[in-house]
Amino acid sequence: MGFAARSLLMLSTAMRLRVHHREVPAQGRDAAVPLAQDGQARPSGLLVEFLFWVAPLICCFLLFTWMWIGRNSHRFGIVLPDHFVPWLLVALGVTWAARIGFRYYGDFEPAQVKDLLADQSVSQMRTRAVEIEGEIAGNANPEARWSPDLIMKDDTGSMLLHYRSSIPLARLAFAFHTADRLVGQPVKVQGWYRRGSEPYIEISRIEACVAKPTADTGLISLFGKEGDRRQLQYEFLVERSYSRWIQLQLSAACAAAGIVWLLGLY
Repeated sequence: MGFAARSLLMLSTAMRLRVHHREVPAQGRDAAVPLAQDGQARPSGLLVEFLFWVAPLICCFLLFTWMWIGRNSHRFGIVLPDHFVPWLLVALGVTWAARIGFRYYGDFEPAQVKDLLADQSVSQMRTRAVEIEGEIAGNANPEARWSPDLIMKDDTGSMLLHYRSSIPLARLAFAFHTADRLVGQPVKVQGWYRRGSEPYIEISRIEACVAKPTADTGLISLFGKEGDRRQLQYEFLVERSYSRWIQLQLSAACAAAGIVWLLGLY
């Protein structure tokens, strides 16, 4: 779903929540999802979010366009400024880092699912750093074992947990190596609460105490080969997503390459 479509969906959800909050008390019942207080609500700032989101994409587009036809641009009567490419690399690195800083910010603060669902100020770009505890109810897509996304429940509701990684195949490794071991276990999650097609938390860190896998019978062995019950051993499991740090390193590399090019140090 595109950024504009997600923004419209967020606006539609906010309007439905306000109608629900206005009509339900008139029927003598409490609202299922309380709204954030007016003093705590933040303006959506969709234009600012859009600029942060689109700026590095424009730089990427111009860079790849130059790689494709830019070297022969004089044939089309287009004269590029001096040092166009190195300045473009610097701009890409700076705007990319700015977008990462905009999307990943704040200290992780304790929260519950009902409080997050009532927060209408978040979006894909404007997020909220949270720390939440609950139990993993299952995989978000039970029919696909390669899906690393999970469903977590606390006393107030359920929330989708999204594991993101900029490392190739890291999501697949998390799905096969860790996700199943977390199902049914109490966990503590630190991450960024966002609203896309549905509300979710992008995982930064997830921790739990899980049963150790055994070598002879698969992931978890409850019985020995002779049928004797074995005592399970547990370990403290911590998984992190390094997506933002990898993106920051790549953005710094782009900016550094542009600066080196400008200084003629290559």
